[in-house]
Amino acid sequence: MKKVRLKRMVWIVMCMLLAAFLGACGSKPDHKLGDPGTMKTPGTEKEQETETGTETETGTETEAAATEAVEWSDFCGEWILAGYEYGDTLEDTEPSDRNTYYLPDHHWEYSQLFIYDDDDKLYADYYVSGYQAESINGMALVEEDSASGNLPFASLKNRSDMEQMTRTVTLIGKNELRYCERYSGLECDADHMLIATYLRDGSKELEQSAEYQYLNEVTVSTVQELIEAIQNRTKIILKEGVYNFSEVDCDSIDLERKPDPAGGGSVCKDRALGQRRGGVLRLSGGGRGS
Repeated sequence: MKKVRLKRMVWIVMCMLLAAFLGACGSKPDHKLGDPGTMKTPGTEKEQETETGTETETGTETEAAATEAVEWSDFCGEWILAGYEYGDTLEDTEPSDRNTYYLPDHHWEYSQLFIYDDDDKLYADYYVSGYQAESINGMALVEEDSASGNLPFASLKNRSDMEQMTRTVTLIGKNELRYCERYSGLECDADHMLIATYLRDGSKELEQSAEYQYLNEVTVSTVQELIEAIQNRTKIILKEGVYNFSEVDCDSIDLERKPDPAGGGSVCKDRALGQRRGGVLRLSGGGRGS
């Protein structure tokens, strides 16, 4: 009997200890008292909101800084030729849809401008290769008033240029520079007003340099809109759909302004041509025509 009582008492004690252990496990807090992860100090949430707001404001300030006006010191850096055109007259210093834009073939046609600061004065080293090679070092940038507004503008001075030669640079943006070369010594001046676009080396703009040939961008969804959008130096984005050229209303289009890719006059010179040759363009989501 004593052994039975002893076993029963042992069993009861073990059950009590087990219950106490399980109770302790069930009531164990996830964090220690005073753990910063669980404590909330008055104003903490507000401070977090303030920090978040500060981050947002900082981001806005960064974006604003990216779009702020360019400064004289932004001339400094290495600039690579992206494309060029020739003005109709010596007074043309702005890109125009009247001009043909030439993309340089970098395998043999290349140009760069390296502008640097030396004793608080800016100088430019100029190099070009192609039809003719030219290299000029140490041209001084002389600040002048810009006809384009508040954009930094300067003439390039060097002893080797004749009086008929004028070189200027205009800072269009942080990563875009316009170089103009005027030579007024010939009677025929149409081909001697060079307007060149240079982009900063290593910039995203330089990676997309071919886009600088376009002065306008138009999105169209019908064949009529497509024909009407055809202009020199205009990028046309076609939405998905079917473009049936036999449906073009040529009477409503200014034919004088529509160049013929084949050089034969007008895009609409023969509306039936599209019918006879199956002039239907189909664009799918992949952007390919058929």
